[in-house]
Amino acid sequence: TGANTSAVARVALAELLKGPRSTDSAAGFFTSINPGVTIKQLTINNGVARVDFGQALISAVGTSTPCLKDGARAQITETLKQFSTVRSVVISVNGVLF
Repeated sequence: TGANTSAVARVALAELLKGPRSTDSAAGFFTSINPGVTIKQLTINNGVARVDFGQALISAVGTSTPCLKDGARAQITETLKQFSTVRSVVISVNGVLF
C-alpha cells in the first residue's frame, strides 16, 4: 500500500542522507548531500512522491553550485523512483520547490 511504500521510502531516504560508508567512500562513491539534512514530510499519492526537507538541504548544496543541487536532486529522485509506486518526484524545502 501507499503507506507501506512511504515508510520504506522514508527509510531509504534516511540512509541516503547518512552518506556513503567509509568503505564506499574508499571505493570512490560520494554524495552531493552534506550531513544535517532532515526529512520534514514524505507522501506518495497517485505515483507522485512529494518530499519536503528542512532548510539544511539548501545550506548543504548551496545556491551557487548548480551541479551539487542537480546531483542532490538526482540522488533523491533515483532513491524514490526505485519503488514501483513512484513515477515522479517533487522535492521542496520548507514547502518551496527545490
